[in-house]
Amino acid sequence: MAAIELKKLGEMIPTSLDDIFRVNRDHGALSLATEADLRALAGLIEPGPVRHTLVNWMLIKLSLQLPEQARTEIYWLFGFRTENGRRWITSDVQGVDLERMLVKTNNSLYSIAGAPGDESDIYLPALCATLNRWGIGRHFGVLPFYL
Repeated sequence: MAAIELKKLGEMIPTSLDDIFRVNRDHGALSLATEADLRALAGLIEPGPVRHTLVNWMLIKLSLQLPEQARTEIYWLFGFRTENGRRWITSDVQGVDLERMLVKTNNSLYSIAGAPGDESDIYLPALCATLNRWGIGRHFGVLPFYL
């Protein structure tokens, strides 16, 4: 009996970004940002105080297509803080300067180091918890993870 319950629990946990949204999938999708996305966000960012330096970083893209509204894309920087290795996800990304390895968000400036990570570097339950905390999870049927 316990093995069956563990199997059911394992089936509930998302296995990819695409697997996080369980309902209203016609309203939005999660993916990694593409090279074209990075080019669209590219720009010169003025140096300033850096909140954190992130490694194994990546930009996560939320593509929204709500009824009667234009398509909207929102990007978040995800990575691991160099000072303690903890996961970090930012507010909305406003610009990326890959030459200086800086990312500007709504509230802060981040430094990125090394090559970008890939989807396997994302702890998906933590992303689910973030989406739930930000209030978007319920609309998309994101599993109720809370950290």
